[in-house]
Amino acid sequence: MSGTIGAGSTMQVYVTDISAGEAWYTRLLGTPPHFVPESRVREWEIVAGNWLLVVEVEPDQTWRGGRLRLGVADIERAREELAAALSIPVSPVDRIAGAAAWCDFDDPWGNRLGFFQDLSAAGTAGEGP
Repeated sequence: MSGTIGAGSTMQVYVTDISAGEAWYTRLLGTPPHFVPESRVREWEIVAGNWLLVVEVEPDQTWRGGRLRLGVADIERAREELAAALSIPVSPVDRIAGAAAWCDFDDPWGNRLGFFQDLSAAGTAGEGP
């Protein structure tokens, strides 16, 4: 199986209202869905081959699993823009010097999300921490 791992990925988050979910994730991601395979599913290709699926479920079916963190070039700016645009609580930025920085937030349905910034020499390309 190792030859097929890494070709792409998907992450599902669950909402109880697909219209509200589509609107919220469109604001978060700055673009409407790239694919609508059925009435209760919206899909965004975050990075080539990596898809976020927003799926409508009944209120008692929501699942609170891991956290999806989206990579950003400037964690402080992304955090400020998110808090202003969506008026939601966002955690302070945590850092591991020379490695990564991240902040966390939840969508209105309890899906755990966040942003991260690669602070390694390869990921920052000369940007400050």
